[in-house]
Amino acid sequence: MTDCSKVKGYIDKYLNDELDKKKRIYVEGHVKGCIMCSAEMEFAKKKASVSELLVSLQPRPSFFRRIGNTPQRIKQKIKKTFSKHPLALPAVLTLLFAFIPAGLYVIKNNIPLKKTDEAKDVVQAAQDVKKPAEPIAENKPASANPVQLKTVKKIDEKAEPKKEAVKKEKILMANPTEKTEEANVKKQEERIDKKKTDIVKVEQAAVNKKTEENIKQGLFRLTLKSDLQPDVIFTKIESLSENSGAVILSSKGFMPDSIEKKEVLVRIPKDKYNSFLTEMKNQFTEVLSKIDKYIKLSNDISRQEDQSFILIDIN
Repeated sequence: MTDCSKVKGYIDKYLNDELDKKKRIYVEGHVKGCIMCSAEMEFAKKKASVSELLVSLQPRPSFFRRIGNTPQRIKQKIKKTFSKHPLALPAVLTLLFAFIPAGLYVIKNNIPLKKTDEAKDVVQAAQDVKKPAEPIAENKPASANPVQLKTVKKIDEKAEPKKEAVKKEKILMANPTEKTEEANVKKQEERIDKKKTDIVKVEQAAVNKKTEENIKQGLFRLTLKSDLQPDVIFTKIESLSENSGAVILSSKGFMPDSIEKKEVLVRIPKDKYNSFLTEMKNQFTEVLSKIDKYIKLSNDISRQEDQSFILIDIN
């Protein structure tokens, strides 16, 4: 019971987060094992929740107190101000009594409006004096304006090349010999352009042919027939590739229970292909080799002129 009394004294402080870590652990451990203290804790939590709800629903007394004390505070502030400055009150009253009649007189006689109109007239007269006189237009058409002049200028610019072409055509008609010479020059230029185009086409065709030959020479297909186990075949191909400076790029069909066709893609220097083929024929009973330009390589494989690619089919 001593522990229960001690814990009951800690419950309020526990809910208000006023206990240190050691006492919080002690309270939590005791409440878990004590039904009475657990009930006390739940009751205290609900009581605290209800109290918080009632407090949140009540209006703030300070708000009404501030509203009720507002006139009194204003009076105190005014009293304090005039107590510090005794001459302020007579000065304010004097200004009020002086300006109120004057304001009524001004409004009645509309004096600000008259003053404003007169000021506007003076400013306008000063601007007219400072403004320079406009130059007298001489022989200027009434309908001329910058937009129309700009349009006329554009039309003249477009018409200028046409005028030059017509003028040139008239000169050629007047001199038939000169016209014939110009036609011959034009034909000669056309022949030169055609020759240049033909040369470019021939060069491009030669490059394409050379590229196609390189591709044909660089793509080989080996058909391999053997009774050995697939893992033994792959081990032999791997060993031959290492000895010949070749690299195995990909393989498929060698996994257990795989139904894919067994293939191995190898990259090898061109000058070592014949030796690689000889070693393959020594290791396996039947090896067929042929050039196959239709072998598809993935885009991420670099293709150099001094390299060949061998696709090994295993039957």
